[in-house]
Amino acid sequence: ILLPESSIENGSTVKNSFLQWNSSISNNAQVSNALLMENAHAEHHSLLSSSILGPDVHISEGEVHNTVMGPNTNAHHQSLLIGVLWPLGRGNMGYGANVGSNHTGRIPDQESVAGEGTFWGLSSVIKFPVDFSFAPYSIVAAGVTLPPQRICMPFSLIVSSPTGTNEILPGWVYSATPYTIARSEDKFAKRRKAKRHAFYTGWKIIRPDVVDMCVVARKALMEDTKEINGIGSNVLSEKAKQMGIKSYTYLIRRYALRGLLTKLLEKMESDQEDNRNLEEAILSDIILNTKEETATSENFDSTLMRPSWPPLPWEAKAAAWDHQQSILLSEWDSPKPKDLLQELIKLEQDFAAKVHKSKARDDIRGDAIIPDYAKAHVPAEDDKVIKMVRDEADETIQNVELVLDRLLTPSS
Repeated sequence: ILLPESSIENGSTVKNSFLQWNSSISNNAQVSNALLMENAHAEHHSLLSSSILGPDVHISEGEVHNTVMGPNTNAHHQSLLIGVLWPLGRGNMGYGANVGSNHTGRIPDQESVAGEGTFWGLSSVIKFPVDFSFAPYSIVAAGVTLPPQRICMPFSLIVSSPTGTNEILPGWVYSATPYTIARSEDKFAKRRKAKRHAFYTGWKIIRPDVVDMCVVARKALMEDTKEINGIGSNVLSEKAKQMGIKSYTYLIRRYALRGLLTKLLEKMESDQEDNRNLEEAILSDIILNTKEETATSENFDSTLMRPSWPPLPWEAKAAAWDHQQSILLSEWDSPKPKDLLQELIKLEQDFAAKVHKSKARDDIRGDAIIPDYAKAHVPAEDDKVIKMVRDEADETIQNVELVLDRLLTPSS
């Protein structure tokens, strides 16, 4: 079945498949028993069977069998996916990635759950079952062989170590390469072409349920125990542990403080003629509206102990500000908007600097290794993502200064 603007062409073989709007099968792809959702594409000798490709998914060269690939996921090289549940997609398959060790030697009945934004590195080997659903935007580095396990540490990096046991660095993606997050946020917003599935493709990376995952991961890292829940069968060094705690705290607080700033700006706009003290008004609002404990992080604690599915972004019940209020009260004993806004300025400046630094490392390394590297690459200073992050930070700081000016002006 082909819906309008979908196509099958260039020597492809197709059997028992459904192509939604603007999807395509081309260039000798072989497809059977598959659903290609809006603007999904299978091309260049890819093999696709008994699977679903979500909106804006692209596969070529590799194999995908008995798999659900969520939106904005790419597999552009020879790689393998078998029995993978990847409902939130947004990830990538490196060349030679083997996410398909579904056979126990007894029967091929094992599966894996990929987290939102998972990056499977070059020649990584994933032995089933594995669950990354509570470790969104994590990277399995090149050459890693990952044994069966469940990981609940968002934004992590997993690398092989000389001891033979893999090492996990919780929160590494957010702290060491925030450029990745900034670019992805921009990319997902601008490259979406599946207009009929906006609810399924348009959510933000830093949102209430992801923040709650970070809250629970940080709590696990802070436990004074030898065995830490959520790190799977990987080794965690003390340095990596402290880095993870710092990274999650940074993310959680920046998220909550941005919400506070937005709410203060809204109150300034709506209460221009009101002589009440703005600081007292927002504090009252926070305290009154968090009596029901809108944060769900406490409910997430159990996810470290038993398998469960994460909440889906489009099914979120709590509004962002309701959630941010509860974070404000849990992170600070007696939150004062003036002090919190000063901290937000520091966090925004630090984030922009880290985004620049993470990209500038490529320039430094490239110049030291490749002749004329600078002639063929856009330097970090001119990178559009870095400029975007700097502009956002400048705008946030300007808004903070605007609010502080109002807070410091005595009410009449």
